[in-house]
Amino acid sequence: MPVVLGDRWADWLDTGAHPAALRALLEPAPAGTLTGRLVSPLVNQPANNGPALIEAAGSLDDALAEPPVHGEIHALTLFD
Repeated sequence: MPVVLGDRWADWLDTGAHPAALRALLEPAPAGTLTGRLVSPLVNQPANNGPALIEAAGSLDDALAEPPVHGEIHALTLFD
């Protein structure tokens, strides 16, 4: 999960900051800050590189509406 800090970058990067002060920065991003989109499954292989890997590869709504089919790329879980 990315760290979304807004204008608090200096606080996050301050090597002298107290851990409790840094923990206060670890909050969910405000609604609407992050968006999801499908990308190529090629992003899962470190040998692949390039901007084409993060181009939209379909509709997230369509993917979420489809029931997962075991064995297909989009149906794999983190531990498959």
